[in-house]
Parts: sequence; structure tokens; C-alpha cells
Amino acid sequence: MNPNEIKRMPGAELPAAVDGSVRHRLLHVAADVFARKGYAATTVNEIVEAAGVTKPVLYYYFENKAGIFQEIFVESLRLFQEALRAPQDPNLPVIDRMVDLCGRIYELYSSHLEIARLFHSLYYGPPQGAPPMDLEMFHMPFQDALARLVEEGVRTGEFRPGSPEEILFAVMGPVSMSMDIQLCHPEMAPGREGLARILHLICRGIAADPESKGVQS
Repeated sequence: MNPNEIKRMPGAELPAAVDGSVRHRLLHVAADVFARKGYAATTVNEIVEAAGVTKPVLYYYFENKAGIFQEIFVESLRLFQEALRAPQDPNLPVIDRMVDLCGRIYELYSSHLEIARLFHSLYYGPPQGAPPMDLEMFHMPFQDALARLVEEGVRTGEFRPGSPEEILFAVMGPVSMSMDIQLCHPEMAPGREGLARILHLICRGIAADPESKGVQS
């Protein structure tokens, strides 16, 4: 909802002051409560109490529980697409562009763990009666972007000849594992720099021999 186009809820009074930081806090707090309790069991009262605001503030931004739930998805998708589409120098080696892309997505994930937990609960858990979210809109575009880079590396000879699908799995494995560790055991997570070192280690294994670079069998 555009805050400039306010829809009053029955009995609600317009808050004296609201700002973007309040909206941001509501989204993150709601994601955390939804992840812990499930959509159906979560109440608006619990969200506003945890966020330290009143119901009219939530209604001002999101209208109702379904509205804030849907906005979590919309806002997360916007941030994800920004990270995914950030410009890269096409003159850089494919390996460097792959590491940069994986690092940006990993960093975004790590800075929004409460939303990651919510999406995991929706994807892997039982139905919660929540408004629908197409979570494949996160997984598939990332995989497709990596696949294009892998195919470029094989085509140009930067990677040794082989199955692009298998190379893609080799690259995505440590990214997925790093995200899981960040979610469950953050003290053991490699961080963006550690992930970059892991990916460079793997990429040395799939890189073409300098003497045979550009020669396809």
C-alpha cells in the first residue's frame, strides 16, 4: 500500500508518526513470527507487540495480516532481483563473475535470515493456510544465471570440456551448503570471503589447462 493513499480500518486512528524504519521493522518481525508459529497461528497482535507498534501502524502500511505476509514476499523478491541483476564487467573471467554472483546472493541471504527461515518453513513444511508464494522465483533465476555463466565458460574454453549441468552442480553445492550453515550454525559459516575461496578452489578443478584453453574436443 502507498502510505500516501491511506485506507482506514474500522476503529483505527492514523498514527501520529510513521517512517520507513517502522515499515522495515514490521516486515522483519512479522517474518520471524510467521516462521516460528506458522501463518495460521500468528495474530496481528503478536506482530505489533513484537515490533513495538500499534495495530493502526500495521494497518497503515499493510491493511491486514495477509497484506504484510504478501509484502514480505514482494520486498524479498525485489531485493533478490536487484542482487541478481547487478551489472558485471563482461571482460572479467567467467570464474570471477560466478564468484561475484554467488557472493551477492549469499550475502543477501545472510542478512535476511528471518525471511530465509520463513521461506524454508513454507517450502518444506506443512501447509499453513497462507496466501500463495511462488518460491521458485528465487531458486530458478539464480540457477539459470549460474547456468549461463557455466555454459559461457565451457563455450569459450575457460572451463575444460564437460557437462555444463555437472559443473553447475559442483558450483551450486557449496553455495547451498554455506547458506544452510549460515541459517543453522552461523558461527561455522564461511562468510562471503570464505565462500569465494571455496568456489575458487572448485573452479581450479574445472578450469581448462592453460595450454589447451580454447581448444574444444
